[in-house]
Amino acid sequence: MLDLPGGFLNYNESAEQGIIREISEEIGCDVNTLSYFDSHPNTYLYKGVTYHTCDICFIGEVAGIESFKPSDEIPELVLLAPFEIHIDDIAFPSLQKIVTKYLIFFA
Repeated sequence: MLDLPGGFLNYNESAEQGIIREISEEIGCDVNTLSYFDSHPNTYLYKGVTYHTCDICFIGEVAGIESFKPSDEIPELVLLAPFEIHIDDIAFPSLQKIVTKYLIFFA
């Protein structure tokens, strides 16, 4: 299944700081531009406990994508053109809604 870079915010971290950090940690890129796009509630099952979360999505530009190195957490980086995206291939319903909205506005 497909996912977008992201994760949980650290204590005292803004959503913008968090996504910049997660993109750096997960795919090794620097964020050049960043603007809020959309958000949707989600649930996250961890060690038998369901956490209610909110997925916050930003649109931006990154630099250094060629430096991506696979890891246990992120084994592969897949870059798709909008017409190549199949909503059913996206892992979480909240992200499916966000990507659907993105495709309506920008594809």
